[in-house]
Amino acid sequence: MMGSWATFWGWLLGASLVLFAVISVVVTIGGLRDIRALLEKAGSGDEDGGGDPEGGEE
Repeated sequence: MMGSWATFWGWLLGASLVLFAVISVVVTIGGLRDIRALLEKAGSGDEDGGGDPEGGEE
């Protein structure tokens, strides 16, 4: 009886570790894309010729 519980918890732990690894990779890739887009947006903002530093138009 105890052996079956140990097997069950072992498989559950293994599945949890695999799921955690997959989610970690997905979140890392998504975060890298977001950071790259943020840096591209920040870099292109420097070329607009300046103007009002507060961004308001009147």
